[in-house]
Amino acid sequence: MSFLPQARASNGPLRAIGCASGAVGSRMKATAWQRCLIVLMAFLGIMSDAKAQEWFVLDPLDWALVLDFDGYWRDYKDSADTQQTKFEEGVRLRQRGHSVDPRIASFFLDLHPRLAQVDFENGGDDEDFDNSFLDYNASLSLLHGTPAPFSFEARAGQNTATLDGDLGSRTDLKTSNEAITLNARNEFFPSTITFSQRDLDEKFRSGISGATTDREEAVDTVTFRGHSSKMDLLLEQIDFDDRLPKDNDYNSEIGRLNHSLRWGKGSNLHSLLDYYKREDFLPYERVSIDESARLQHTRNLFSSYDYNYSSVKNGADTKRNYARAGLTHQFYRNLTTSAYLKGSDNEFESGAVQLGEEKEREARLDLSYTKKIPHGGRLSAGLGVAEGTVDRDVEELVVLQVFDEPQLVDATYIIILNERFIDTSTIVVTAPGCSPCTPGTGPGTDYEVVPAAKSHPNFI
Repeated sequence: MSFLPQARASNGPLRAIGCASGAVGSRMKATAWQRCLIVLMAFLGIMSDAKAQEWFVLDPLDWALVLDFDGYWRDYKDSADTQQTKFEEGVRLRQRGHSVDPRIASFFLDLHPRLAQVDFENGGDDEDFDNSFLDYNASLSLLHGTPAPFSFEARAGQNTATLDGDLGSRTDLKTSNEAITLNARNEFFPSTITFSQRDLDEKFRSGISGATTDREEAVDTVTFRGHSSKMDLLLEQIDFDDRLPKDNDYNSEIGRLNHSLRWGKGSNLHSLLDYYKREDFLPYERVSIDESARLQHTRNLFSSYDYNYSSVKNGADTKRNYARAGLTHQFYRNLTTSAYLKGSDNEFESGAVQLGEEKEREARLDLSYTKKIPHGGRLSAGLGVAEGTVDRDVEELVVLQVFDEPQLVDATYIIILNERFIDTSTIVVTAPGCSPCTPGTGPGTDYEVVPAAKSHPNFI
């Protein structure tokens, strides 16, 4: 028995009409080519149906004229006044369409060209900048509205910008993105797998010396996502290719498994496994395991348990074990009693050398009383008692490599690094026109590093 789906002019779901087919001789198992032939016959059956919709349909064009103005004026008592005005004009074109039926094949196009003029005044100095932008995005979707076990999506886009800068400098920037996604409609574990690529090409030309600085890179990513009613799974592999000879190529792997289980009235268990590994340029590896449980013993009594294990390999190896157990009792609605015990062990190693360790223990008891009083009032009182100890033994200073600080700023803004105890001599700043930039406070320097801790000037 084979089924040939036929597209109807109605708005209802696609229906399958069966037609019997006989075979002469011995029965044979369908091969992969036979399955492909059946799918092709079904698709041709849709196309050849007299009641099928048109092969290629375009929706009405959606377009808009975009005009934008932005500006600011700042007056200072002891310095020159500044002002900036920006005019931007452009056109936005959006086109949607489909082939045969929007549930079988649909597409979308978005085109957005625009121009910008910037006027900046600082005291008696006046500078004008002309910028141009061209962005486009396109997407194609196949079988997303059919009962087929698979559907496909393809996306492509590009952002192009030409920016004029100070003293006649110029920046040409082009970013391209492509991705293909396969969706598997499994009843028990729906999943998607995505292949994507991002290309970046940036060229900066100095207005003073005429020297150019290039930046070219490509990022290839494969991502698998799956989920069920109790579990989520993420697997991802990233390949970074620095196309200029800077030796910054790296590969990274990401894995994350999240599981939740609920039972009874208020009892649950949550588990999380997180893994990240980076090879080649600045190697780094992190493993984290989290377990969290809540047990509802009676209506007014429950206990909670937490455990965390983490391991980080980044120049020095850091291992951490953390555990917490708590008990909470609710006496009617007025008195809540909670108690917990927690502890953590941290170890720092470099190869076979023990750099240090830290142990922390704590016990706490809390009493909370709440009473409603007339006229909408509420009376609350609490009492807490805690005792803890910290035992720290550090043999040597642990130095960590910071490679993924997400800092991308404009002009003269202050950058605050998230990590603590960073060796200032290892900080590298790059920007159009200086790669790397020169630290310091005098003429010919590009940036200044200010330590937050005055007692340790070499660290921030």
